Amino acid sequence: MEKAIALISLLVLFGVAFVGCTTEPPRPPAYDMPKLVLDYSVQLERQNETVVFIHGIEDVMYDRLVLNIDDETVMNKTNAFSIEYKTNRTSFYLKTDVYRNGDWYNFNATIETHHNDDVRFRFTIKHLDGTEENIRPQNLPFVRRMNKMEESS
Repeated sequence: MEKAIALISLLVLFGVAFVGCTTEPPRPPAYDMPKLVLDYSVQLERQNETVVFIHGIEDVMYDRLVLNIDDETVMNKTNAFSIEYKTNRTSFYLKTDVYRNGDWYNFNATIETHHNDDVRFRFTIKHLDGTEENIRPQNLPFVRRMNKMEESS
């Protein structure tokens, strides 16, 4: 009888231990929320280049990613993990929309870049609400989670 109880207890312990292996671990909050990254590089080939990168916090496939620069669609990807765009413009209006499972995220702002080596700010970001952010070179890359939008009825 004791052997049977010990065997059953051992089987229960093994069963509980392996249950966690068969289920997917819980995802962190907002794991699928996309983020915008702006960075700047000084290179010999393409000097004073601003890089716009949009991707998830984790590896997330998005239904659609759209990047507009100065009201022109420069990238439009479907079923993709990310987009990357490089520009030498010193001032541009950036609008991006990301869609996933019926959710819509976006980021809109006017970006001014400052290219001198001894600049105080690398980017000036002017948001639609009138607020402004000045990004110092030592604070790059600039990273922001995108806003989740509500569908207008």
